[in-house]
Amino acid sequence: MNRRVTVLLAALALPMVMASGAQAQEADNCNPVVDGTRDPVRSSSGLVVSNSFAVPCPAAEAPAEAAPAPEMRTEYLVFFDWDRADVTPTADAIIQDAAEAVASGQATRVSVSGYTDTSGPTNYNIGLSNRRAEAVRDRLIAHGVNPAVISTAGFGESNLRVPTPDGVREPQNRRAEIELQ
Repeated sequence: MNRRVTVLLAALALPMVMASGAQAQEADNCNPVVDGTRDPVRSSSGLVVSNSFAVPCPAAEAPAEAAPAPEMRTEYLVFFDWDRADVTPTADAIIQDAAEAVASGQATRVSVSGYTDTSGPTNYNIGLSNRRAEAVRDRLIAHGVNPAVISTAGFGESNLRVPTPDGVREPQNRRAEIELQ
Protein backbone atom coordinates (compact mmCIF):
# COMPACT_ATOMS: atom_id res chain seq x y z
CA MET A 1 0.00 0.00 0.00
CA ASN A 2 1.46 3.34 -0.84
CA ARG A 3 2.03 6.03 1.77
CA ARG A 4 -0.77 8.34 0.56
CA VAL A 5 -3.40 5.58 0.81
CA THR A 6 -2.10 4.51 4.24
CA VAL A 7 -2.26 8.05 5.58
CA LEU A 8 -5.75 8.50 4.11
CA LEU A 9 -6.96 5.27 5.70
CA ALA A 10 -5.37 6.24 9.00
CA ALA A 11 -7.09 9.63 8.86
CA LEU A 12 -10.43 7.97 8.12
CA ALA A 13 -9.87 5.44 10.90
CA LEU A 14 -8.95 8.09 13.44
CA PRO A 15 -12.52 8.94 14.49
CA MET A 16 -13.28 5.21 14.87
CA VAL A 17 -10.10 4.65 16.88
CA MET A 18 -10.96 7.62 19.05
CA ALA A 19 -14.45 6.25 19.66
CA SER A 20 -13.01 2.87 20.68
CA GLY A 21 -11.02 4.33 23.54
CA ALA A 22 -7.88 5.67 21.91
CA GLN A 23 -6.75 9.11 22.91
CA ALA A 24 -4.45 11.78 21.50
CA GLN A 25 -1.29 12.49 23.51
CA GLU A 26 2.06 14.17 23.21
CA ALA A 27 4.72 12.55 21.03
CA ASP A 28 6.58 10.81 23.88
CA ASN A 29 3.70 8.33 24.17
CA CYS A 30 4.64 4.72 25.00
CA ASN A 31 1.57 3.03 23.45
CA PRO A 32 0.81 4.72 20.10
CA VAL A 33 -1.61 3.57 17.43
CA VAL A 34 0.50 2.90 14.34
CA ASP A 35 -0.37 2.83 10.67
CA GLY A 36 0.65 0.20 8.13
CA THR A 37 4.17 1.64 7.93
CA ARG A 38 4.51 1.48 11.73
CA ASP A 39 4.46 5.28 12.00
CA PRO A 40 2.37 6.73 14.85
CA VAL A 41 -1.08 7.96 13.82
CA ARG A 42 -1.54 11.65 14.57
CA SER A 43 -4.72 13.56 15.30
CA SER A 44 -5.72 16.65 13.33
CA SER A 45 -4.01 18.73 16.02
CA GLY A 46 -0.76 16.82 15.50
CA LEU A 47 -0.86 14.75 18.70
CA VAL A 48 -0.01 11.06 18.61
CA VAL A 49 -3.03 8.79 18.99
CA SER A 50 -2.55 6.12 21.67
CA ASN A 51 -4.50 3.12 22.92
CA SER A 52 -6.58 3.79 26.01
CA PHE A 53 -4.96 1.10 28.13
CA ALA A 54 -1.86 2.18 30.00
CA VAL A 55 1.52 0.86 28.99
CA PRO A 56 4.31 2.10 31.23
CA CYS A 57 7.11 3.85 29.44
CA PRO A 58 10.55 2.35 29.98
CA ALA A 59 12.55 4.18 32.60
CA ALA A 60 14.49 7.02 31.11
CA GLU A 61 18.22 6.58 31.29
CA ALA A 62 20.01 9.03 33.49
CA PRO A 63 21.76 11.64 31.41
CA ALA A 64 25.38 10.78 30.88
CA GLU A 65 27.78 12.74 32.99
CA ALA A 66 29.54 15.43 31.07
CA ALA A 67 32.98 14.30 30.04
CA PRO A 68 35.68 16.15 31.90
CA ALA A 69 37.34 18.87 29.91
CA PRO A 70 40.46 17.54 28.25
CA GLU A 71 43.59 18.51 30.07
CA MET A 72 45.63 21.18 28.41
CA ARG A 73 48.63 19.72 26.65
CA THR A 74 51.65 21.61 27.93
CA GLU A 75 54.63 19.81 26.38
CA TYR A 76 55.53 19.17 22.77
CA LEU A 77 58.63 17.36 21.48
CA VAL A 78 60.33 18.11 18.17
CA PHE A 79 63.07 15.78 16.95
CA PHE A 80 66.02 16.57 14.67
CA ASP A 81 68.31 14.69 12.35
CA TRP A 82 71.91 14.16 13.43
CA ASP A 83 73.98 17.37 13.47
CA ARG A 84 71.01 19.36 12.08
CA ALA A 85 68.77 22.18 13.26
CA ASP A 86 66.39 22.06 10.27
CA VAL A 87 62.69 21.75 11.10
CA THR A 88 61.20 18.81 9.19
CA PRO A 89 57.57 18.83 7.98
CA THR A 90 56.68 16.39 10.77
CA ALA A 91 58.33 18.64 13.36
CA ASP A 92 56.61 21.69 11.88
CA ALA A 93 53.19 20.03 12.31
CA ILE A 94 53.96 19.55 16.02
CA ILE A 95 55.10 23.16 16.31
CA GLN A 96 51.89 24.28 14.61
CA ASP A 97 49.85 22.31 17.19
CA ALA A 98 51.69 24.13 19.97
CA ALA A 99 51.12 27.48 18.25
CA GLU A 100 47.40 26.75 17.95
CA ALA A 101 47.25 25.93 21.67
CA VAL A 102 48.87 29.28 22.44
CA ALA A 103 46.48 31.08 20.08
CA SER A 104 43.47 29.46 21.79
CA GLY A 105 44.52 31.05 25.07
CA GLN A 106 45.86 27.90 26.70
CA ALA A 107 49.19 29.54 27.47
CA THR A 108 50.72 32.96 27.98
CA ARG A 109 54.39 31.88 28.00
CA VAL A 110 56.29 29.46 25.78
CA SER A 111 59.64 27.97 26.71
CA VAL A 112 61.73 26.20 24.04
CA SER A 113 64.68 24.07 25.20
CA GLY A 114 67.13 22.56 22.71
CA TYR A 115 69.14 19.38 23.30
CA THR A 116 71.65 17.16 21.48
CA ASP A 117 72.87 13.61 21.74
CA THR A 118 76.36 12.87 23.08
CA SER A 119 78.13 12.70 19.72
CA GLY A 120 80.34 15.70 19.05
CA PRO A 121 82.27 18.05 21.34
CA THR A 122 80.42 19.57 24.31
CA ASN A 123 80.87 23.19 23.19
CA TYR A 124 79.68 22.37 19.67
CA ASN A 125 76.61 20.64 21.09
CA ILE A 126 75.72 23.70 23.20
CA GLY A 127 75.68 25.80 20.02
CA LEU A 128 73.69 23.16 18.10
CA SER A 129 71.09 22.91 20.88
CA ASN A 130 70.71 26.72 20.82
CA ARG A 131 70.24 26.63 17.03
CA ARG A 132 67.55 23.97 17.44
CA ALA A 133 65.70 26.03 20.04
CA GLU A 134 65.91 29.13 17.79
CA ALA A 135 64.65 27.14 14.76
CA VAL A 136 61.59 26.07 16.73
CA ARG A 137 61.12 29.64 17.98
CA ASP A 138 61.19 30.92 14.39
CA ARG A 139 58.51 28.40 13.34
CA LEU A 140 56.31 29.29 16.34
CA ILE A 141 56.52 32.94 15.25
CA ALA A 142 55.74 31.94 11.65
CA HIS A 143 52.64 30.17 13.00
CA GLY A 144 51.48 33.35 14.73
CA VAL A 145 52.91 33.18 18.25
CA ASN A 146 53.99 36.56 19.64
CA PRO A 147 57.82 36.56 19.90
CA ALA A 148 57.58 38.38 23.25
CA VAL A 149 56.09 35.29 24.95
CA ILE A 150 58.80 32.86 23.75
CA SER A 151 62.02 32.12 25.62
CA THR A 152 64.75 29.79 24.32
CA ALA A 153 67.71 27.98 25.81
CA GLY A 154 70.17 25.35 24.63
CA PHE A 155 71.34 22.63 27.01
CA GLY A 156 73.59 20.53 24.76
CA GLU A 157 74.13 16.99 26.02
CA SER A 158 72.44 17.51 29.40
CA ASN A 159 69.07 16.00 30.33
CA LEU A 160 69.25 13.04 27.94
CA ARG A 161 65.94 11.30 27.18
CA VAL A 162 67.85 8.08 26.60
CA PRO A 163 70.99 7.76 28.76
CA THR A 164 74.00 6.95 26.58
CA PRO A 165 77.77 7.07 26.97
CA ASP A 166 79.73 9.84 25.30
CA GLY A 167 79.94 9.72 21.50
CA VAL A 168 76.61 7.93 20.87
CA ARG A 169 74.15 9.13 18.21
CA GLU A 170 70.73 8.72 19.85
CA PRO A 171 67.73 10.15 17.90
CA GLN A 172 65.57 10.60 21.04
CA ASN A 173 68.17 12.95 22.51
CA ARG A 174 68.28 15.23 19.44
CA ARG A 175 65.26 17.34 20.26
CA ALA A 176 63.67 20.58 21.29
CA GLU A 177 61.04 20.65 24.02
CA ILE A 178 58.25 23.20 23.82
CA GLU A 179 56.63 23.92 27.17
CA LEU A 180 53.46 26.01 27.41
CA GLN A 181 52.86 27.91 30.64
